[in-house]
Amino acid sequence: MTERDEHPFGGDEHGLVDLAELESVARRFTAREFAAAYPLPGLLIELAAGQEGEGGGAEGESRHLLTVSVPSVDFMAYVGRVGFLAKRPGNPFPRMISLGRTSSMDLVLDVRSISKFHGYFEESGGRWHYVDHESTNGTWLNGRRLGAGRHYPLSGGDRVRFGLELEAVFLPSADLYRRLGGGATA
Repeated sequence: MTERDEHPFGGDEHGLVDLAELESVARRFTAREFAAAYPLPGLLIELAAGQEGEGGGAEGESRHLLTVSVPSVDFMAYVGRVGFLAKRPGNPFPRMISLGRTSSMDLVLDVRSISKFHGYFEESGGRWHYVDHESTNGTWLNGRRLGAGRHYPLSGGDRVRFGLELEAVFLPSADLYRRLGGGATA
């Protein structure tokens, strides 16, 4: 990995950290230590609703697994990982934390239904916002499809769906710490 590819909070080449790794850190750290180590919000990536492989039919009906063809990386590789809203060193537009399918994004989700440059996160006045960048398959915030180019404010626990398969829970540092089961004594 080159310096250009390194992410401020570690993780893989896509800017994602394994949930089990963060749970281990949260168990050892106090809330204050965790916030110092991970001051930026994280996106906990999950399957989008309806992607769990379970049918919604009546009792006794057969259930079918969802099969999705993805050209490069299977979307399941992203589930259970956390992406921090951090700028990758050397990326342009310092106020925008870009998300998309290409390797030039700050957070890379290499899934067919996610656009090359799907959208971006931006912090202003202590509040985080998300902007959809005219993505092909859209972005949803708490089940509501977002209009392209508009700033939508985010709150802890908001669910953001990118494309068809992946959904992320927006978690400020303190919310992420609680979600991870943090609890070291001071």
